[in-house]
Amino acid sequence: MARDPDAIQREIEVTRAQLTEAIDLIAEKVSPKRVAARGQERAKALMAEAQTALRSSTQTSTVGADGQTYEIQRPLRADRVALVGGGVTVVAVLIVLVRHRRRRKAARRG
Repeated sequence: MARDPDAIQREIEVTRAQLTEAIDLIAEKVSPKRVAARGQERAKALMAEAQTALRSSTQTSTVGADGQTYEIQRPLRADRVALVGGGVTVVAVLIVLVRHRRRRKAARRG
């Protein structure tokens, strides 16, 4: 049975519109600005979570004097934790940069 050409044309137009909308949604989802914004939001949420955890956590240490042990509870200092985290980040970035340079040099030679 032959289909009506006008009906086929309408189906093509509807399909084209649906496809255009789907492509626009995909392009919006994978755009660099949107990806960066989502990453930034995740980083902010993780930082807020970490700050809350730091405020509520304590460091327990024992000190022995004259055969007695004492438990001292001290809150973790956020500035020290941040300093250590920053140091680890710097070292990791330096390692990545050194490896990248070595690979580029090797690629130029070979």
